Amino acid sequence: MKKISILCFIIISLSISLYAQPEKAQKLMEMGIRSHDIGEYEKAIELYREALEITPDSPLLYYEIAMSYIALRENAKALENAEIAAEKDTENEYAMQIIMIKGSAMDNLGRTEESIKLFEDAIEKYGGHYLLYYNLGVNYTKIKKYNKAEKSFINAIMNEPTHSSSHLMLGFVMSNLHKKTKTVLALNYFLLLEPDTERSKNAFNVLSEQFRKNIKTNEKDGSKNITLFTENTDDEFSSVETMSSFFLLADSEEDSEKSKEERFISDQKSVFQPLENLMNEKSDESREGFWWEFYPQLFVDIHDSPHFDTYCYVIMQNSSKTAREWLADNNDKLVAFIDWLKKRY
Repeated sequence: MKKISILCFIIISLSISLYAQPEKAQKLMEMGIRSHDIGEYEKAIELYREALEITPDSPLLYYEIAMSYIALRENAKALENAEIAAEKDTENEYAMQIIMIKGSAMDNLGRTEESIKLFEDAIEKYGGHYLLYYNLGVNYTKIKKYNKAEKSFINAIMNEPTHSSSHLMLGFVMSNLHKKTKTVLALNYFLLLEPDTERSKNAFNVLSEQFRKNIKTNEKDGSKNITLFTENTDDEFSSVETMSSFFLLADSEEDSEKSKEERFISDQKSVFQPLENLMNEKSDESREGFWWEFYPQLFVDIHDSPHFDTYCYVIMQNSSKTAREWLADNNDKLVAFIDWLKKRY
């Protein structure tokens, strides 16, 4: 009986030891993630390496190491570890994450075309995950293939409508293509989703620049005229851009009497009012495709609601002290706008 008891004890002890090793590796990985999150990337890599001594075939650990190397801008090492992670991930459990980090490392190393091919192949193999489309769009933007970037960001949004980064990048791409109305729509949506982050300042600046950039002042006599972007005559919103410019030209005489916040609200109206007019003119059948179906109705509804000024102050808040003070003083109006938005959408 004593021998049996000793044997059982050995078996039980061995089982506990085998169980404890992955548990210890898990704890080390969690410690590594915490270190990474507070910017201690080298310490994180040390902890991941220690965990690998226990579970050397873990694709997730190699992925985490690659993430920390990306943060350290050591992209060659990031790519090396991402490729090992892909080899270890025999069941494709972490395929999406590994592809993202591998593509980012390639792009950072100047191998953008390879990164694009990686994402395109992954979309074909795994389907249209919004982050694959988003990263593909970012790469196309870098090499100034803006039309392909536009399609990629639209696909990302169709797969995940609340992915604010896709709306932001789509707005920037439309700005590069000098498509004013589309820029205004995409950046408004981004700022509605993300009004108070560091990125929102840049988005608001780009949005604000759209409205009056084609209104030129004659240095000799101070007269103002409109310069239209003729390359956009085939754009479905070209008439909106024309009417918006004329509206602002007529309104510009009163600019000196307005605050910058009041001027921004007026600028926004200059786009949304002619957009509504165009929507009313067109039949439902002719209002097809992403640019008609995703953004316009929302902003036309906000424009027609009693909450339009409140909405504009919301998206101005990170770029205007006056807007922040207005929101603080008018909390009842902010709550009413949020309630209206929730009920309608």
